[in-house]
Amino acid sequence: MRESEANQPPSLAYTPAAENDGTTKAKSERPRFHSSSTKTRLPPFPNSWFHLAPFSEFKKDEIRSFKFLGNDIIAFKTGDDSITVMDAYCPHLGAHLGRDAKGRNNRLRNGCVECPYHHLTFDAEGTCVRGRSHASVPKAKVFTWETEIVEGLVFVYHHEDKLPSTWKISDFFRPKGNWSSPFMSYHGVHPIHPQDAAENSVDTLHFRTLHQFDQVEQVTEAVADRQHFYQTLHIGKMGLLPKFMRNVPIYSVVKEAAVGIGFPMAHNRFHPIGLQVNHLVFLTPIDETSTNFWFYFQVSFDDVKVPRFLTKHKGRIERRLNEHLKRAIDKAVHRAAYAVLSPMFVLINSQDLDIWSTKTHCDKPVVLGDDGNIHLFRKWCKQFY
Repeated sequence: MRESEANQPPSLAYTPAAENDGTTKAKSERPRFHSSSTKTRLPPFPNSWFHLAPFSEFKKDEIRSFKFLGNDIIAFKTGDDSITVMDAYCPHLGAHLGRDAKGRNNRLRNGCVECPYHHLTFDAEGTCVRGRSHASVPKAKVFTWETEIVEGLVFVYHHEDKLPSTWKISDFFRPKGNWSSPFMSYHGVHPIHPQDAAENSVDTLHFRTLHQFDQVEQVTEAVADRQHFYQTLHIGKMGLLPKFMRNVPIYSVVKEAAVGIGFPMAHNRFHPIGLQVNHLVFLTPIDETSTNFWFYFQVSFDDVKVPRFLTKHKGRIERRLNEHLKRAIDKAVHRAAYAVLSPMFVLINSQDLDIWSTKTHCDKPVVLGDDGNIHLFRKWCKQFY
């Protein structure tokens, strides 16, 4: 479901400086901080669901380690469609459960995590099921995080007081119809609070000023519905068309939305051809100074208008194809769409990232008449703290 590393585009904007071993001087180091957490009272870690990684990246019996909202955690597959995420340190004497005695990724032992230090063993629920040698099993437990897998992507719920979630990503994001798996177009680290980046999705003015769209029209009022914030825009670049085509209604219907703090997204339907694209942005804080960014997109051809001379043959052709061949054709078409559309999304995203990586959070911004629904969005965000 994920494109190979060879097909991944390079980083777009800010990239953290590599570790300096003292022999070379780091070039043009940029201060890494969340302006919003150091200069204002905006808490660095919202109570929300956050993306961890694609499920396909997890290998059988391998334990992976992550930095996640100021915590060290480990994650491993527990089945073909299930995963366990738990705190990384053994409650005995604090050894890291994700590293073996030689510093490599630890491995599961019969589906359990064995501490490399004193060999206490924990099951997928975090309960200690075996002590050292022949000693009795201690009453020890490692905290396990609530998870959900949606569209092949792993999400983890964070709450400051470790309370269970009252909502799911799948309550608000479960595409209907024939969609491709999400393609990753970018992954990088940037020094910005996730709320400041997510706010971009309701900033209608920046589509004109930064991205130079000459048609930007908000066609529905913004709605703050529980953990879901959404509005619909018509966006286009009519100036790119030849003069004789500028009266043709060619534009994109964009349903801008946010699911919690860490998941702004846009559902695009390109008029008049009917191609649909889900542009997914995931913002997961690593610590108080930096945030993981992922950009994915999905494509759907369900509503694409087929030329009339092909319509009468479409059903006959589909009946002659077996399921395996249909899946192969769908996969090839989706990859072709990815190859064509990815540069456009990467270009637009790079413009945003250049701004996000150096901006600050304004508690009381100067209000412009066409700012969009930023104040309503900020009011909606308060529920996550």
